[in-house]
Parts: sequence; C-alpha cells; structure tokens
Amino acid sequence: MENGKEFFLDYMSFQIGSVSRNLTKYFNTELQKYNITIGQVLVLSYLLEHKTSSVKEIAIGLKLENPAASRLIDRLIKAQLVSRQESDVDRRYMNIALTTQGETLAYKVGSIPRDFNQMLKDKYGEEDYYKMLDYIEKINEITSK
Repeated sequence: MENGKEFFLDYMSFQIGSVSRNLTKYFNTELQKYNITIGQVLVLSYLLEHKTSSVKEIAIGLKLENPAASRLIDRLIKAQLVSRQESDVDRRYMNIALTTQGETLAYKVGSIPRDFNQMLKDKYGEEDYYKMLDYIEKINEITSK
C-alpha cells in the first residue's frame, strides 16, 4: 500500500493466485522426470489410500469437478497407471484402481509433496506451518460456498 492506495498486488486473492501458480510450476517441474502432473499424483495418492473408487468419489475427495477428475483419470489410464474395473455392487458403475505400475509410481513420487511440507516446517517451524494450513482451510471454506 502506497499513499493510502491499495494496489492489486496487495489483494489477498492476487497473492493466493500467485502462490497457486508457483506451486503448480514447482511440483510439475519436480514431477517432469516421471512424466506426470501434480493433479495426476493427487489421483494416484487418493487411490493409494482408498484402493478403488468411482470417478465421482475421487472428484469429491480431491475437491474437483467431475469432468476435471475424468480427464486426469483418462490420462492415467492411457499411461497404464490406473484401470477401470466393473463395480462389485452394480455392474453399471466403474471403479478406478491403481495398476502395479501406478502403485509403484505413487510411492516413488509421494515423497515430493512430503519433502515440500517438511521444507516449510523446517523454514517456518511447526507452529507457523500449522497456522498456515489453518488459514488456508479457512479461506477455502469461505470461497467454496
């Protein structure tokens, strides 16, 4: 803020957008050697935790729209990292599951976000790290309504 005037660079929304773009670039650069994006890693990680899930469950779990989740899953299927399986409960529905190759890659790339979190904790301390997470969750609550 200069001379009592607020500039767009001072807006929280601009700063958050900038951080979001930088994080995407950072993670995609780290993941480039695996030929995978951060969005795809999130799907693999979700499936590591949940074993099999529908596209809708994955979308809800990752806070994505169904079409965005479908596109990520389609790319993962093409790369043979996940597969579609008929639901045990209702044959009309398909579940998504990790392939052996997908599970191996999920474990391998899972250290990248963990290392990033640890870097933040080391730089800012545990207390500030959890405060940042809390503030991010609060902003997310406000903007997701």
